[in-house]
Amino acid sequence: EAVHLGMWESAVRMDADLADLVQGALAGSCQGYRLTIAGHSLGAGVASLLALRWRKDHPGVRAFAIAPPCTVSERLAEEMRGVVTSGVLS
Repeated sequence: EAVHLGMWESAVRMDADLADLVQGALAGSCQGYRLTIAGHSLGAGVASLLALRWRKDHPGVRAFAIAPPCTVSERLAEEMRGVVTSGVLS
């Protein structure tokens, strides 16, 4: 499926850097918490894609994207409904 390649690569790197830390926290001192990821601008695109990567390992993961750029195809955007909430001011 079509995604912004640069932001996808950033999400992959963040996944590699943070997955064990987040998993450990959610299994330990943060047990029972839900995972929420947020970002602004380019970070919003990365946060959205990271939530997409983590949705199977972390059911209920949510992303809040503030002023995100176009990051995914229309079909994939529909699939992400309910996972990512975005806001843009005009």
